[in-house]
Amino acid sequence: MADSGIRADSGSHADAASGAHEPGQQLRGQVALVTGAARRTGRAVAEGLAAAGATVVVHHRASAGEAHQVVVAIEAAGGKASAIAADLSDEAQARQLLATIDEAHGRLEILVNNVGTFRVEDIADVSADKWREAIESNVTTTFIACQAAIPLMARADYGRVVNFADAAADLLRPAPTLAPYMVAKTGVVILTKSLAERYAAAGITVNAISPGIIDNSVTKPPGGEEAIPAGRYATTDDIVNAILFLVRRESGYVTGTNIKVAGGWHA
Repeated sequence: MADSGIRADSGSHADAASGAHEPGQQLRGQVALVTGAARRTGRAVAEGLAAAGATVVVHHRASAGEAHQVVVAIEAAGGKASAIAADLSDEAQARQLLATIDEAHGRLEILVNNVGTFRVEDIADVSADKWREAIESNVTTTFIACQAAIPLMARADYGRVVNFADAAADLLRPAPTLAPYMVAKTGVVILTKSLAERYAAAGITVNAISPGIIDNSVTKPPGGEEAIPAGRYATTDDIVNAILFLVRRESGYVTGTNIKVAGGWHA
């Protein structure tokens, strides 16, 4: 499961220039790490933060080609990005990842924890190994990344952390075909609230984003889009817009929240 170590894919490592922010550049001068950013929603978040002016570190575990494509796309649009590989379930690799960011940029303002696996399987058939994998990939990696990143943020008395949960994570409902995943995502919500309270006085906000059914989701409800109160699936733009709100400097009093981007699904 683990990569052998940390590998940086050279992109534009120069920090964004300071100064007055242009329209759409509210994150200019900030450095953002997006985990699991080589594809799908993680890629959309990385590109959205870059479009808002952040210098983005595109994390992946073993998707070097796809991560490089994200960097190329961001740079083609005028942004700044680099790609770094690490297995975030390995504490040593996570800490080395943040050390690499510190060496390259000297700071980190934004962390978006998107990495995590999703598996549909009857709980009666779930092995102990699969259970551990779900917990480790969704909540343990989030915990380790936060533990590694927050000290870097604390040096500047400023930081924005956004953790991916799930629209049903706070409902505590039975989920016999998604039990390990839902246990992990509920854990992400509790972890988020715990870190938010602990670091509020340090100028660091920690919030959760809980998507419902996205148009790129692996599974869809039997009723299709009609099952969603809003009448449509979420788009990655919906997710990115919510994250952009949470990571703004002006959102410094918003912490410990779990924002559902679900169109009323699992409200």
